[in-house]
Amino acid sequence: MYNFSKPMQAVALFAALFVFTAAYSQKELLGYRGIPDNYEMVGVPVEGTSADVEVYHTFDPTGILGRYPKGRMLQASNGKLYGIATSQGGQDIPWGVLFEYDPVTEEYRVLNNTIINGNGGGNLFGLTEAVPGWIYGTTNGGRSIFKYSIDTEEASIVATIPQFPYQLSTLQPTFNGELMKASDGHVYITTSMAPSPQNVPYPGGIYRLNLNTQQLTKVFVFGWNGSDVQSPIEGTKLIEASPGKLYGTSSGGAHVGPQGVAPGGSGTIFEYTIATATMVKKFDFDYATIGRGPSPLILDGGKLYGTLAGFHDDSTNYPNRRGSIFTYDIATETFALLHNFAEGGVVRLPQHMLVKATNGKIYGPCQTGHFEYDPATQGVALKVTGGTSNNYQPLIEVCRKPSYQLFETTSFLICEGDPFTFDTQNINATSYVWRKGSAVQASQTTAVLYIANTTVADSGIYTCTMTNECGTTITVPIQLTVEACMGADDFTGLRPIKLYPNPASSVVNIQLPDNASFLIQKVLVVNMLGQTVYGGNSTTIDVSAFASGVYQIQLATDKGNWNGKFIKQ
Repeated sequence: MYNFSKPMQAVALFAALFVFTAAYSQKELLGYRGIPDNYEMVGVPVEGTSADVEVYHTFDPTGILGRYPKGRMLQASNGKLYGIATSQGGQDIPWGVLFEYDPVTEEYRVLNNTIINGNGGGNLFGLTEAVPGWIYGTTNGGRSIFKYSIDTEEASIVATIPQFPYQLSTLQPTFNGELMKASDGHVYITTSMAPSPQNVPYPGGIYRLNLNTQQLTKVFVFGWNGSDVQSPIEGTKLIEASPGKLYGTSSGGAHVGPQGVAPGGSGTIFEYTIATATMVKKFDFDYATIGRGPSPLILDGGKLYGTLAGFHDDSTNYPNRRGSIFTYDIATETFALLHNFAEGGVVRLPQHMLVKATNGKIYGPCQTGHFEYDPATQGVALKVTGGTSNNYQPLIEVCRKPSYQLFETTSFLICEGDPFTFDTQNINATSYVWRKGSAVQASQTTAVLYIANTTVADSGIYTCTMTNECGTTITVPIQLTVEACMGADDFTGLRPIKLYPNPASSVVNIQLPDNASFLIQKVLVVNMLGQTVYGGNSTTIDVSAFASGVYQIQLATDKGNWNGKFIKQ
């Protein structure tokens, strides 16, 4: 397991200030985009436009921590995001990883680097939380289904599509879409190939996974009975628009076009009935009048939404050459084109699956970035107006709870009378409640805990409860210890002496006041057992070999003694 978070650095022992520049919105569209030789996890606010995306994570070009993200991310019931990223494999390089990204702390973790295998075609798509706390996805080049426990971090292969003999060879079907859980409690997924009852390979199929028995069953084969509905569209996640009725898009259909346009058909919308294991073609796209190449579908308000891919060949004269957005009303069985991307427009050639955001607008990736479709105005705009890449991947909407960066230091020891400042680095909360233990600190109402003149009574454990429309976040506990650093007989000229850094991992420095009027005679470092672990007169002490814990520094001068404490990490 690997653990990565953006670094935090304490500026001083008495003013724990951190640097933070990202301006996060509460509702965002997150996805991936390709950059030269690598990929990034990126986001953009749902409202307004953006000059460019915010980069949240850059994948590992070596592949050790995952290089090529696949499919859509999943936001699980715990609020964290999960995804898969493959690599080219090799010595000490995994074929893929399962990762977790926490939008609250910005922590990227590799959860498993053995269960994900993109070798053999790399047909891996989005994840699903089929059972609360259990993530399911595809692996082994799309041949197998795995499951992963969020709580126990247990991972295992639960099912593999069997090979089948055909003529003198052996064929291997692979999954070509996302897993979905239907109302009957089973998981369904499409494949790029499936054997017919006569054991003859046909374009695609639907398989069912029984979550109780882990049994994988082929329930439907496209095309084998003479239907012109062929392979399910790659990346398809079947949609259960009503109990027992699954919808999706496929290639094929009656409207076959010329080579390079729609040689196998313009595409269809199909309906699969679970109870009878039957399929009906609901709509037939036509390259010559409507367009061709439907995307995977989404469901909203009883309507299916998708895009048509358009034509990459500038010499064609077919309709909607730059793609379009469509809807299909299941109840009335009516089809409508919502928007045709304009010739020469900034938005063209849509890709992958759409997402319907909570603001009522539809978003999706296209050749030039992310686009936004407004049903109220039927207008389309480029959501991302700049950037360095045009390889954008499927999106999800994330409602980001109040965020803060992980703290490297959560324990602070300061002298009485010094100020204390601690910044949570939050900018997307609407209210802040600080507590010392369970007691609310009424005067602390911002993201920054500030005590101007500390007293011993300020010692305690502090937490901040931050709230916005997406939820509530409670920070990790902050331990503050305030001590009277001077004895009754101490010379007042010793008061400005400081120790830094504190906590320390390698060295501790004794910072003396400017123009000090005293001479250091002896420096002792004593552990919590009363044992002297250092004796000398240097103001820079090597503590790298010290055990972790709290140490006391005793400074003897010709004007009196000074005592201080530091923490060895």
